[in-house]
Amino acid sequence: MEMVFDRLSPVSFAQSGLTMKKAILNGMEIVLSYENTDIEMQRMKKLGICDVSAFSRVGIKGAKAVEWLESKGFTVPEAPNTWRKDHAGGLVLRLGRSEFLLEGFHQGQIAINANDAPEHLYEVARYDASFILSGVHFHSAFSEICALDLSESAFAADAVLLTSVAGVSVTLIRQLLNGELVYRLWCDGSYGNYMWSTLTEIAGEFGGGAVGLDVHFKQMITSS
Repeated sequence: MEMVFDRLSPVSFAQSGLTMKKAILNGMEIVLSYENTDIEMQRMKKLGICDVSAFSRVGIKGAKAVEWLESKGFTVPEAPNTWRKDHAGGLVLRLGRSEFLLEGFHQGQIAINANDAPEHLYEVARYDASFILSGVHFHSAFSEICALDLSESAFAADAVLLTSVAGVSVTLIRQLLNGELVYRLWCDGSYGNYMWSTLTEIAGEFGGGAVGLDVHFKQMITSS
């Protein structure tokens, strides 16, 4: 059966030529796997790069953003530049006093009806390239390309860092995913191909590389 999708991942050009098992998530073509499970599990443990640009996300900003999001049941971080995991399993990043990035696996996790929003509250479309970075060599690799110190002593568990990686402005957090410490990175989608190529090339130097969504989310994809 032919797959029907509305959007390509912002890293799709950089992935061309690779052997991939694909599917559709939220209207975007996704990569479930590149190699066999054993190879990708080893990559994940060393330095895995997973494209999660297909996750649903939206920006919300305005003077009444906090009150409105709380009225809709979202878990809102108290301070700017921090994040929380929402009760539905999504992420709520507070990028400033009145600016937020919301992300979920399925579209319904962050469903927002902006039509009932108060005046001066705005929904901002987000077309980020987004990645999960995992493995024991993360710090060694990113010490070469990140403008900030990402050591545990400098990178608080709930911190949202706005920094530069390989010359590109990015947003970074770290989180526990399936019991493993991973890092999340968002950047402007126009830099997606460059960021993917840069990260996978560096990961290869540490024995890591590209991993599909099955590595982190196989159960969720199978049940979707």
